[in-house]
Amino acid sequence: MRSTRARLPGIPLRALGVSSAATAVLAVFYGNNTPFTVTSAGLPGVQRNFTTFTSAVQQVEDARIYADFHFRFSCTDAATLGAQVANYITSTLMQPVH
Repeated sequence: MRSTRARLPGIPLRALGVSSAATAVLAVFYGNNTPFTVTSAGLPGVQRNFTTFTSAVQQVEDARIYADFHFRFSCTDAATLGAQVANYITSTLMQPVH
């Protein structure tokens, strides 16, 4: 059953952009194929396991769409924007120490 609530405007999502940027930076540092587990204070005892940082971002993106909060293009734009921010950070601020 579809929600009768209106979706949020078609603008890039802050939470997804931040998630995308953070996971992209972690992927550069640890490698994208690094498995990890996350927990949430809002869901005590629940763990989410991921095999890649990319899969975590994809789940955040899909959750916002499945919840009928956002349009796919808004999520895709936010993930792309976050990746671009991460690229800037890793190419300018995260430089090797000599």
